[in-house]
Amino acid sequence: MLLLLKDEPRENKKEFFDIKSIKGLKKERNEEPVISVKNLTVAFRNTNSRKQIVEIIRNISFDVYRGEILGFIGESGSGKSVTAKSLFGMNVNSFSKAKSLKIDNIEMVKEGTDQLIRRNSEWRKIRGKKISYIPQNPMTSLNPTMKIGKQIMEVLDTKEEYRKKTEREKKTIIIDLLEKFGISNAKERITLYPHEFSGGMRQRVVIAMSVISKPDVIIADEPTTALDPTIQASVLSLFKVISKEYNIAIILVSHDISVISTLCDHVNVFYAGRIIETAPKYELFTDSRHPYTWALLSSMPESNDGSTELYTLDGTPPNFASLPPGDPFSVRNKYALEIDFKEEPPLIKVGNNSNHYAATWLLHPEAKKVKRPQQVEVIARQVREDFKNGKQ
Repeated sequence: MLLLLKDEPRENKKEFFDIKSIKGLKKERNEEPVISVKNLTVAFRNTNSRKQIVEIIRNISFDVYRGEILGFIGESGSGKSVTAKSLFGMNVNSFSKAKSLKIDNIEMVKEGTDQLIRRNSEWRKIRGKKISYIPQNPMTSLNPTMKIGKQIMEVLDTKEEYRKKTEREKKTIIIDLLEKFGISNAKERITLYPHEFSGGMRQRVVIAMSVISKPDVIIADEPTTALDPTIQASVLSLFKVISKEYNIAIILVSHDISVISTLCDHVNVFYAGRIIETAPKYELFTDSRHPYTWALLSSMPESNDGSTELYTLDGTPPNFASLPPGDPFSVRNKYALEIDFKEEPPLIKVGNNSNHYAATWLLHPEAKKVKRPQQVEVIARQVREDFKNGKQ
């Protein structure tokens, strides 16, 4: 039996969705997704107990579309970066499996198995051509002993269409792109080394390098973490330009809900290696259903009028090596039901929106209604007003 909360039971039955099936998560669109992930699980060997295999990503599914910015949001250790790196073949030492992982219709699961391809030679056909990856620290992407122009030239030479061009033509392409991405005097600056650029300029260079090879998808893993807050907004605005002008899909990994609210079209909320809520941005910020999502929204400064302290979520993220029974979030969830401590909820469809699902027993037809936190309602009103005034 459910431990029901106060208020009246929900009148409308909710459509259930089994996490083991991709059916129901596919967007109602005519085009095919550029990335389609079905039932991805990623595990690593426990460093403290080599015999134990620990699942870090637990059976997740999602699609990514051209021209869309998909946000991965969650606190540190939730699995969002491991998921992103799996799409780039960076978890080759993991035990990774999936029903399917297609990148521009190229299947990266071994035929006749559920095992992801591990050979680097196969992933090299994808990296830089189909997918580009932007790490947190731009200096990890740039060779400190090479001039910026030469490094970008190497990226150009990976594409057949650029190899036929002269050095002068390629140099012109590089200069034009750098200036478009906010690097003034690019003609002179391509002769400089990475250490001669500021942090923001280095990140702009890395973003330009990721675009110049014309990939289908760009993965940006916490791209502004190493930057001063005063220049974060100008760097982040480049991703809007890239997605719309170049029709490139972008996966933006962040722990900052404010960044997600500014840039993303669709959002996947991660907790303990699962996607616990997925929705278009508007629906997530105006009609979120998972208590963890409520906690993220309540932590936004915009949710507070200054009369009280900002909301903080009690407790710590669970240990993947020893997850509690039932829902891993139950021990931190003040809205937890009795069943949360026994059985992990599947993703459940929210209303009639085919793109909005949340893994919470609060959506069960027998559960009583729960009033969302006041901070979440404040954010919802602000977002509705912004959309009404064309600010989003």
